[in-house]
Amino acid sequence: MSIRYFQKGSGYITFKRLDLMEKMNDIVAKHYPGMLPAK
Repeated sequence: MSIRYFQKGSGYITFKRLDLMEKMNDIVAKHYPGMLPAK
């Protein structure tokens, strides 16, 4: 996993393991419905 953070407050998280990416997507979807496109 790598994290890039920018001065304006945005950032990127890059996962090398697909299972971790899916878990993070589930967490984001739970807290922010509508932020991720449908599977």
